[in-house]
Amino acid sequence: MIDLSQGHLEIVKHILKSRAGGCEVWVYGSRVKGNARK
Repeated sequence: MIDLSQGHLEIVKHILKSRAGGCEVWVYGSRVKGNARK
């Protein structure tokens, strides 16, 4: 299970923007919304 803190999410967004800036990236589900069960 992947559950990212806000800081780590910002790092992932930065990497995606710098490496896949021209691509459309979709994310969905409870892990994105921040309510994943542990």
